[in-house]
Amino acid sequence: MMHRDRVVEFCNLYQTIIDVHHCADVHRITKNPVTLMVAMYGYQAISALKSWKASSDEIKLAAWLHEATGMDKTPRWFIAVQNVKREWVLELTAIKLMDEFERSIIAEWVSPEFPVNGFDLIKLGIKPGRQYSQIIDDLKNKWADSTYTMNKEDLLATVDKSLFSMIFNQ
Repeated sequence: MMHRDRVVEFCNLYQTIIDVHHCADVHRITKNPVTLMVAMYGYQAISALKSWKASSDEIKLAAWLHEATGMDKTPRWFIAVQNVKREWVLELTAIKLMDEFERSIIAEWVSPEFPVNGFDLIKLGIKPGRQYSQIIDDLKNKWADSTYTMNKEDLLATVDKSLFSMIFNQ
């Protein structure tokens, strides 16, 4: 194990300021080297992984962890709304230093199925197109805000059909 002074000296070579104690805490939770690199070096971990010819999955994980660390979203939101792999979300919980109890809840949580699809929007009279992803994303966020309790009818009632018709179906 390196002494703290050596770690700080090494990080200064890369013009990186790290919180050595935070990294040690993350290391107690996970042994995933990609997660540890992101915890230590942030976005520079991505460049290092690319130069070391890491796998595309490792680089994608590092990029996602770096981006997600700055987002104010719950682990459940990433799983249910964004369909992020549970393993990745658990690595994020390590960086955010969530306790073991919270992590076990996330590990076992069964994401409910999102109740709305494109066919439901067609039934509302909204023509298929690029706007579907925007509408679905908006509905997924409303669903998450309701702690995944809103049903299809409740969600579809929030769609302003006239607004979307004017904007997208010119």
